[in-house]
Amino acid sequence: MIDENIKRLSRTALYARARAIRSVRFGDPVQRVFTLEDIRRGTPDAALAPWLNERLGDQGNVPMLYSLTVNEVEVATALRQAFVQARNVQPREFALPRDNAGHPIGTTLYVGRSQNIRSRLRQHLWQAPPQTYALNMHRWCPDIVGAVTVSVQPVLGHVDNDTVQDLEDTLWKTLLPIFGRSGSR
Repeated sequence: MIDENIKRLSRTALYARARAIRSVRFGDPVQRVFTLEDIRRGTPDAALAPWLNERLGDQGNVPMLYSLTVNEVEVATALRQAFVQARNVQPREFALPRDNAGHPIGTTLYVGRSQNIRSRLRQHLWQAPPQTYALNMHRWCPDIVGAVTVSVQPVLGHVDNDTVQDLEDTLWKTLLPIFGRSGSR
């Protein structure tokens, strides 16, 4: 089944993917901080679109890489505890991503990519449709003091989906987020 020709073809495909990554261009990253109180009140639902429109302009409809981070490990620990409690509530009317309990606790909550960043961030910080895996933070955010920094970076030009996935996977492996998973959905 696997022979030298298959191995050669595989190497050629991997080299092509590596060359594609070298030519990717990015827009300037943008960030916004939402306090956990903002998230509990539902502020991100109304605030995301105007902020992204202002900061990204016509780049708002290109693939985006994004991360959600918190300001301190103690905040991340409290969020994980609240997440686990929310995850254990049954029945639950929303889907939650995987808890990466094996990762060392850091400050990165989630890493992802999206073609519709406004909608995707709204799903994470506010709420998502019932079957969509997202943080849904508004639904379970604990009453603690802290902040979530949303970082977004546009991927410019025509970039193939596998290349964007490779970049997201590398960002994921570098930041080791507390929630979510690596790889294509």
